[in-house]
Amino acid sequence: NYGRSVDVYACGVILFEMLTGHPPFEGETPAEVLMRHQLDAPDLTKVPAAARPVIARALDKDPAKRFATMQEFARAVDAVFG
Repeated sequence: NYGRSVDVYACGVILFEMLTGHPPFEGETPAEVLMRHQLDAPDLTKVPAAARPVIARALDKDPAKRFATMQEFARAVDAVFG
């Protein structure tokens, strides 16, 4: 199901990579990366501590637990980095 929650997830991935220099999930094949997105929790240890709750919520496997809108996500990011 594509909707706002996918956009929040994608921006969470981008923010993770901006902060760490690496994507949250890596693998040897595109299929392996996709499976990790679906099943694994991201390793947030390289993310600044203040940003961990924001990225964890944006990358939650359950779309209902992510930020409801991009505006809500942006406010959370601004609260950490603004």
